[in-house]
Amino acid sequence: MGTKVPIKDPNLEAMDYRVIALAIKAHLKRKKMTYKALAHKLGRSESGIKKILSAKDCTFNRLISICRALGVSLPDLFQSGAHNEFTEVQFSLKQQQFFVAHMDYFHFFWKLVFERVPVKEIEKSFKVSPKESFHYLRKLDELGLIRLNPGGGVRLPRLRNVRTFGDGPLIRKIYSEWSKRLIDEISIPGDFEGQQFIFRGIRLTKSTFQEFLKNLKELESDIVKTSIREMTFSRRELVNASWVSGLTQKSFVRGI
Repeated sequence: MGTKVPIKDPNLEAMDYRVIALAIKAHLKRKKMTYKALAHKLGRSESGIKKILSAKDCTFNRLISICRALGVSLPDLFQSGAHNEFTEVQFSLKQQQFFVAHMDYFHFFWKLVFERVPVKEIEKSFKVSPKESFHYLRKLDELGLIRLNPGGGVRLPRLRNVRTFGDGPLIRKIYSEWSKRLIDEISIPGDFEGQQFIFRGIRLTKSTFQEFLKNLKELESDIVKTSIREMTFSRRELVNASWVSGLTQKSFVRGI
């Protein structure tokens, strides 16, 4: 028998396979390949293929066979599928108001959902007990942001390419406070290992400015896609990468 897809957090197995199944369907559509054609390549029935793509999980060997039939590697299939679509994530006003009043819950949520840090590691890093950790998880469940499974374990929302988080009191707070803190920490002249700060004030034609802006957005989107793939599939140690990107046609100097 094959082994299940090696996903970083075992609590995400079922949900992440559904994402991969969506990626397979998207790739079939792009290649204009029918379920019947894929079934023929795999020596299976069309109904069998449909069953595989509607299941909650799949063996690693079967996924590899599907990828070979499609002529694509598993990581590339994943990257080219559903995660290539950027989305907007919005917190409700109730959720934002709670987080603004209890930022420790948002920090716990951020580590758990956006950075995919296991609960045990969060407990160790934040110096909270398992009992205190459960209180955080239960509240996040009540807010509809995660799901606590009856038999134990946590169901998290799937990793997504987030273009924007919308607006609201929480978003304005973290955008302002986190960006200022990061700049204060790294805005030192010179090069330092593991960080970089670039400060420029130049003049460009409007067309060059627009090209610069476009290139920044494309670079950032490519890195986010790679990050999602690595957080899902990579077994190598991951490091945090925090950055603030800003570009405007306003000058640093506004007067004398």
